[in-house]
Amino acid sequence: MRSSSSHPSHVHSPRLTPAPLRARRWLVSVVAFGLGAVALVACGGEPQSAPEGERVPHTGEGSSEPVAGGSGALGSDDGDGQDAVPDEAADDGGAEVEAAGGAAEADAPAGEPLAWDSDIDCRIPPMAIARPAACAAGAEYPECKWGMPDTDAAGGLYTRWRNTIDEHTWGRPALVGVLLATSYAFRQRFPNQELLIGDLDAPGPRHVTHKTGVDVDLYLPNTLMVENLGARRYRPNYRTMSNVNIEHARHRVEALARILAVCTEGRLRIYYNDTVVRDRFHAWFDARGYVTPFGRPMQRHNPLHDFHFHVTIAEDTPLPPWLRPYTGEHPVREIDAPPAIEGVTVFAPQAPAGGSGQDATMAPGSGTTMAPAP
Repeated sequence: MRSSSSHPSHVHSPRLTPAPLRARRWLVSVVAFGLGAVALVACGGEPQSAPEGERVPHTGEGSSEPVAGGSGALGSDDGDGQDAVPDEAADDGGAEVEAAGGAAEADAPAGEPLAWDSDIDCRIPPMAIARPAACAAGAEYPECKWGMPDTDAAGGLYTRWRNTIDEHTWGRPALVGVLLATSYAFRQRFPNQELLIGDLDAPGPRHVTHKTGVDVDLYLPNTLMVENLGARRYRPNYRTMSNVNIEHARHRVEALARILAVCTEGRLRIYYNDTVVRDRFHAWFDARGYVTPFGRPMQRHNPLHDFHFHVTIAEDTPLPPWLRPYTGEHPVREIDAPPAIEGVTVFAPQAPAGGSGQDATMAPGSGTTMAPAP
């Protein structure tokens, strides 16, 4: 019997990859991995691991996603040379903030008070307030005026505007009381925001009003629409701010308007030109049931009111209550006339070159002239 062969007629041996080819493939894998690691480190990240199926977030400098406390966080420089408005999460009672043009509180209907609104405590902090002797004799305005304490005497609640002289710090007692109470309430909410108080009574060519004890100019540095840098130089504040920082700035501006409204029981008018702030403030004002004798509580005016509030209170506005009794003595001081400057009549009416009888003022950014501020 013929025996069958024990080996198949065709034997397939395993294909062996040449050693040089295997080495090249290994080298390419190592180089690719190394380049990936270098790229990750260059972008500010670090190699991370995560459970299978989960995405490792890319954080740190160079990330397109916000990182808490990083270079894109609120309260830091936003990268374009404009200092950002400090984060005020602790100031607004947790109110949510949307981009510019949105509501201050995402879930609140128009006009609903901010979370801290019911906590506005409008009372005059105890301090010495100068007044003429006529006040003690029972006289009324204009014989009896109160003088705004200077910055040091007020404990830093506010700063006097750079162009305001001593003789322009007098007004009706109610106006001074409202300003002191407003400054105190505003500082409680925004301790890092400087409030500047300008002229009260200041008759002369610089103002059309400021003559009856009810007018004052207020400034919030780096927060209002435009910054008055002096020497007729102006800087738009919002042009270089992020939308989030614009919203925070507007929140502070509206907060100042609300506090003024509470302290005057709604009997005020504010000239300021930001229509976003105006519309929000009006919604809140109406929801509170306030009525002002001036038509509407916030109104647009000439471009000078891009960089400050011009506030007018009603003559019958009551004096706010005191935070606690003042136990010291109020200094008695008579009101001096504004000082004369040799060769220049600054505080008396004068006609400019055009003979209009008004002291012309440059409109911010326009290169044109305009009538004096109210």
